[in-house]
Formats: sequence, structure tokens, C-alpha cells
Amino acid sequence: MMTKRKENRRYVFTVEGECEARYLKYLQQLINSSEESACTVEIKSFITSDPYKTAKAFNCITTPQLYHLCDVESQEQEHILKFQKILKGLSTIKKEKKIQYNLGYSNFTFELWMILHKNICNSCLTHRKDYLTLINREYHMNFSTLKDYKEGNNFQKCLEQLTLCDVKEAIARAKTIMKQRQEDDVLVKNFGYQYYKKNPSLSIWNIVETILRDCALL
Repeated sequence: MMTKRKENRRYVFTVEGECEARYLKYLQQLINSSEESACTVEIKSFITSDPYKTAKAFNCITTPQLYHLCDVESQEQEHILKFQKILKGLSTIKKEKKIQYNLGYSNFTFELWMILHKNICNSCLTHRKDYLTLINREYHMNFSTLKDYKEGNNFQKCLEQLTLCDVKEAIARAKTIMKQRQEDDVLVKNFGYQYYKKNPSLSIWNIVETILRDCALL
């Protein structure tokens, strides 16, 4: 008896850095190697500091939806303006290209999302460099700096510790954090996007949850 061929679903991302792109590639690998997945996925990532410029190359027929992963970094003016510029760019693409541009932010940074695969992280930190201690603890590593952690082979060693169960746990922990934000803090709205200024907060889990649901893995 022939095995029924799985439907293939395509997701296109713009991301700020190599770590996000590597994570998405690994997520694709986890899903496609799962017998429980109802479909296979193709997750394409474009690393860019200007998602507006990159997204202009797409059209709403071939790519009706895009996803952007970015960091808030801090509440310093430089980072606030950078984040708001990104939101403005995403909003402009939605209007000009008629493409649904979904935001997956991390406050402070993507390291928060990585930590949530292993443990809850609901304490407000003073600086993004404080994630290093948590990364080392949860992944049983001894990186001296975040730059060291992000180095290709080092980051890959962290990725290879992850399973689909870890991804599902990260989603659940992120929901717990965002429920706390909803109860305690004010939701900010800019250019049609919503986020919380206080860390920890994030919306990347929403996008990952959508992908897993599309594959009947949730």
C-alpha cells in the first residue's frame, strides 16, 4: 500500500540574524522528520536589517504572507526608534503590496525564546547580556559571551538539544509570560502592531504555534 504523500506548506521569513535563520531551518527539520506531522514544510529565511526593502521583491499572489522576527533589544532611544522603523516598514508593505506581514518580536532578544524551550524565564532583566547565564545553565554550556554563543557551531550545538516537545513547551511558557504581561502592563500599539515595552515579552511563539497547528502537531 502506497503511503499518502504529505501536503507541503511554505513559510517565508525575514529575520535579523543568523541565529533566527538557523533556528527556523532546524524547526523545518524537526517537523519534516516527524511521522505525526500532517504535512511537510519549507521555511525560507532572508537575513536582513531592512525587512521593508527585502519584502518589496515579493508579491501577494506568490507570497500572500510574510513573517518577520526581530528583537526589541532595550528601551534605549536608539533601539526604540529602530524597532518602530521596522514596524513602520512592515505596515507599509501590508498597504503597498497587500501582503500580510506578521510580527514575531522578542523583548529583549531571541535568546529569551531559546531559553523558553528549556525553562520559564519570567523575571524582568536589566540588560540583554543577562541571558548568557541562563543560556549556559539551560543548555549546559560555558560560553564566555553572547557573541561566543551565537557563533555558528556553538549555536548549532544548542539547537541539536531541542525536540518538538521542547518547542511546544516554549509556546506554553511564552503564553504564561504574555498572560502575566496582559494582567500587569499596558499594550502598546504602533503602525497596526501590538507589543509590550516591559521584558520579558514576545510574540514569536504565535508564529511557531501557527506552523505547528498547520501541521496538526498541536
